[in-house]
Amino acid sequence: MVTVAQVIDVLKLIGYSSVSDDEKTLIEYMKDVVEHEILNQCNITEVPDELDKVVINRTCGAFLESKSAVGTLATTLNIDMVAKKIVEGDTTVEFATSDSLTPQKALNNFIRNLKEYGKRDVAAFRKMRW
Repeated sequence: MVTVAQVIDVLKLIGYSSVSDDEKTLIEYMKDVVEHEILNQCNITEVPDELDKVVINRTCGAFLESKSAVGTLATTLNIDMVAKKIVEGDTTVEFATSDSLTPQKALNNFIRNLKEYGKRDVAAFRKMRW
């Protein structure tokens, strides 16, 4: 089962370092929404442990998207150094650097990638409805 602390650890990895108590509540809510979406999509009653990273990444994406939508993300995240790739085993963070992408576009792409992470993993746990 995914915890808010695990989500916060990944947010810290990508440069979102300070999480307030209100934001922890928002993260908890976003985590519940992501888990509920996976349960409905797969027609299962419990999110398997194998989908923990999917829940974490999608929760991070939903959280960052909500902060960006209300305009508070720019004050807490350095969008000049947007992470393009994160690998948790032996911790690798690769930053997106490209002349063709503005920092805001790169951030939007990164958030979209987080929110869409693990589509095939989720599909592997899908059960037929009768």
